[in-house]
Amino acid sequence: MLRRQLLRWSTLAIASAALPLPVFARGEYQVDPRLGHMLGPISYAFQADRAEIDPRILRDYLPPLGSGRTYYVDPESGEDDEDGSNWRRALRTVSAALDKLDVDRVIVRGDFVYRMDKEGQEGLGVYSGKRNVSIVADGGKAIFTTARKADWDSPWFGPNTHIYQSSPTGGQIVKVLDVSRLDEFGEYSEIPQASTLEECQATPGTWAYWHGRVHLNHPHEPGDEVLLLRSTAMGVSAKNVIVHLKNIHFVGGSNGAFSDVGATGSVIYAEDCKFTHNWQTDGFKIVDAKLAISVRCVAAVNAKDGFNYHIGESTSPHFVELDCEGYGNRAPATGNGSSSHNSCVGLRINGSYHHNAGPGVADVNDAQSYNIACGSHHNGPSANSNGFLASSGDRLGSGARMWLDRCTAGANSGHDVFASNGATIEYRGLSTDDSEVFADSNSLAASFG
Repeated sequence: MLRRQLLRWSTLAIASAALPLPVFARGEYQVDPRLGHMLGPISYAFQADRAEIDPRILRDYLPPLGSGRTYYVDPESGEDDEDGSNWRRALRTVSAALDKLDVDRVIVRGDFVYRMDKEGQEGLGVYSGKRNVSIVADGGKAIFTTARKADWDSPWFGPNTHIYQSSPTGGQIVKVLDVSRLDEFGEYSEIPQASTLEECQATPGTWAYWHGRVHLNHPHEPGDEVLLLRSTAMGVSAKNVIVHLKNIHFVGGSNGAFSDVGATGSVIYAEDCKFTHNWQTDGFKIVDAKLAISVRCVAAVNAKDGFNYHIGESTSPHFVELDCEGYGNRAPATGNGSSSHNSCVGLRINGSYHHNAGPGVADVNDAQSYNIACGSHHNGPSANSNGFLASSGDRLGSGARMWLDRCTAGANSGHDVFASNGATIEYRGLSTDDSEVFADSNSLAASFG
C-alpha cells in the first residue's frame, strides 16, 4: 500500500484546540508545553530523518561525582577480599563493590557473561543500597544474567543418547538460552522446553527440568554457550538514589530491571544498555521512579513489554527514550515496544518499535507522550497491534494524550495510529500505510502546526 502524508484531519476525528508549536531560529521546534515534562522547555531540530536535542539537558541527571571511590570488578581474575582499587586488585563480584561504604563508581569487565554460583551473583543481583552509583562496563558489553553455573554429566541414559544432565541448579530454571545461536532478531536463541522428561528424551533440541537439574537433548556436551536462567530477580530496587548504567546487557530476571514501590526520588540513567529475555514481565521496567532516561538502549524479547513505565505507590515516572529500540516483546496483543501508564509523562526521540505482539507504542490511562521522528512497524498479529495507540477513559478529550512529529508507521496488523476511549492524538508530518488516523467516537485526532 502506498504511504501517505497525513496533512489533513481524520474523517473520524473531532476538532480539538491544538496549540501551534513555536518555531525557533535555525529550524528549531519546542515540545508542546502542555506535556509538562519535568525537564522543562525542550527544543529540538531535524537533521534529515532524525531529531536532535541538546545532550546537556540529559547529562545534568548523571550521578554527581562525590568523594567516594571507583572499584573494579573482574569475575575471572578478581577476588572479593582484594581492595578493588585497580584491575590488578579487582573484586570478583559486582555486589562486593556496591557494598563498599564509599562507592561512587564501579568499572566492570566487559565482553564477559556474569553468572551465579554457590556464592551468589557475579553480576548485579539486586541493588538496594543508599548511594548514588555509576556502573560502567569496560571493553565491550558486560552481560549480567540470572544464569546458574553448571557442570554436565555426559551422556545420560546411556552412550547412544544425547541427553545431558546438569549439576544441581539450586533453584527453578525458567529459560535455557544458547548464546552461540541467534534468533530472528539477533538475540540469544531460546531452547524450547519440553513438557516432560520423556518428551525431552524423544525430541532433539529441547530441555526439561527434573529433580533440581536441567536435562538437555543436545548434539554435543554443553559448554559455556548454554545459559540456565534462574527465576530470580535482577536489577535496581533502591529508593531515592541516582543510578547510572553504561554498556550493560541484562539477560533474564523476574521483576524488570528497575522496580521499587516508593522510590519517589530515584533517577535511572541507562546508556548503551540492553534488556532482554525477562521471563515474567517487562525488560526496562520503571516503577515509582522520578525520572528514567534511556539513551541508545534496546528492550527486546521480554515476556511482556520492552520499555514500561508505571506508578507503584505514589509516583508516575517521567521518562526520556533517545535513539532506543523495542522489539519482539511477547505478551499476546499487549506486548508493547514502549508503554506508559497512569499519569506518566514521556519523550521519545528517534525510537524504533517493531515486531511486537501488541502495539509498538502505547500510552494509556492519563499518560502523555511527545514522540519525535519515531517509527512503529510490523507489530502483530493481533487487531490490537497498532503502531501508535493512545487509550484512556470514557470522556471526550480526557486521559491519554500523544503527540507525533514526523513519525512513521506501517505494516501493523492493527491501525497504524489509533486514539481510543477518550484519548487525544495530535500529529504533524505523519507518514503511514493507512489513509487516515483513526479515532473512535469518544476520542480526538488532529493535525497541528
